[in-house]
Amino acid sequence: MTQVRKFRLMRNAVKIAIDFDGTIADTNVIKVDWIKKHLGLQVPPWKCDRTSCVPIIGSANYEMMAKFVYGDEGTSTAKPNLGAIQAIKTLTSSFVLYVFTDRRAAHLAFAEKWLMAHSIREFFEAVISSANVEKSNLCLDYGIGVLFDDDLSHLVCCENKNIRAILFKPGPEEINLPDGVFRVKRWSEFVKHISRRAID
Repeated sequence: MTQVRKFRLMRNAVKIAIDFDGTIADTNVIKVDWIKKHLGLQVPPWKCDRTSCVPIIGSANYEMMAKFVYGDEGTSTAKPNLGAIQAIKTLTSSFVLYVFTDRRAAHLAFAEKWLMAHSIREFFEAVISSANVEKSNLCLDYGIGVLFDDDLSHLVCCENKNIRAILFKPGPEEINLPDGVFRVKRWSEFVKHISRRAID
């Protein structure tokens, strides 16, 4: 890509904010193992986002689990979600990408380290913690047009703020989605949906 084309793309392209845990990195599988080992419960990975998981295991257990999962050891063992790496490389040719993660500052560096280890950190403008701010408000601050997240709670306010909300939720269950939220089960569906909407 020439510098002129890159400048034009960066100036005019739609900005996409992508969640890290459970969306890019499959830390939900790490959560499944922790829950089974420490609590004796079998929770499917698509129910391991905070909003879905806390009612099942309780807030205190979730926070205890998060310390391990979002720490260096837990993060480093997570694999990319199927298709995530290639999808990110595809999207970066037409969109400007950010990572918005609920990780607090103490755990943010481990997400950065993971992205670098998988050779995709360079495709993101920034990796930003949303621990103390609603993600939809963060989208407004950064001019984000699309938010892609596996936790529905981050997406429910997007329609009122003119942000396209896309839920990444593998699994067999049907979900009652609020107006303005579109669900995909695979990264390939996300790329197809975003690319089609970009040229509509």
